[in-house]
Amino acid sequence: MLDIKFVREHPEEVKKTIHRKNQDGTKGTLVEQVLERDKEWRALKGKGDDLRAQRNKLSKEIAEAFKKKQKPEALLAQAKELPMLLEATEAKALILEEQLQTLLAQLPNTLHKDVPL
Repeated sequence: MLDIKFVREHPEEVKKTIHRKNQDGTKGTLVEQVLERDKEWRALKGKGDDLRAQRNKLSKEIAEAFKKKQKPEALLAQAKELPMLLEATEAKALILEEQLQTLLAQLPNTLHKDVPL
């Protein structure tokens, strides 16, 4: 199975391999699908990281408010929403990652340039 980093960096080489193996009909659009899923997955991973950072910041703000003997009602309401958003984002990212792995498994290994047609 090809590494996603290789596909990201050398999509034309992977497309040439598909063409050289005469698999254009069955796997012609596979590289684009892999790159699209990878882009979506990376975006969701970034969003998940941002939500975790926001959760950590919010936790510190809530702790500071309690130390000052204040009632952080608005902060607590936000803190209740974040886990649901994070869970939904991670679930979508997991589904995309599984789809990405399935698509990567369908890509043929690249051929060395000296392999005859």
